[in-house]
Amino acid sequence: KAKKLGSNYKEIMWATPLELLHAFETGEFPDAKNLEERRKGFGVIVSGSSVRVLVGGELRKKIVQLLPSISGVSELTGTPASPGTARGIARIVLEPAQLPKIRQGDIIVCSETTPDFVPVLGRVSGIVTDLGGIASHAAIISRELGIPCVVGTKLAPRTLRDGGIIELDANRGIVK
Repeated sequence: KAKKLGSNYKEIMWATPLELLHAFETGEFPDAKNLEERRKGFGVIVSGSSVRVLVGGELRKKIVQLLPSISGVSELTGTPASPGTARGIARIVLEPAQLPKIRQGDIIVCSETTPDFVPVLGRVSGIVTDLGGIASHAAIISRELGIPCVVGTKLAPRTLRDGGIIELDANRGIVK
């Protein structure tokens, strides 16, 4: 069936049933780039007979919208990954496209870091992540750069305010 649509199994397995029906009827197959993004991670919103597939930054934004913010939390704890202390402006980064907003001395707050983050990490005074342990990307890079880092807070982007002043004690694994 994939060959009939001018595609292959690697691509076709990420198409929705409605997209496949449409492809068989019209010969128009979903965009290969979009299907590749779905392979990395996707979400589906179904409303009545409407089906919407979210990928990439659009998916991350929707997840953050749907997850309730946690208010009243004044302190987060995580795993100390690179020692030191820092005080600065929290910059919540949900996807690499938001990295240009990072300024000298900011504290980056994210789910996790990836190699995409490395060019801006030399500007930050600290790193806080939701995920990871002492062998995570954020932990390794922060130790290499000598930047205080706390990983595994589980709640940082949902509890900290973008643009707010935070204090990071990466000796004890505390973010205030």
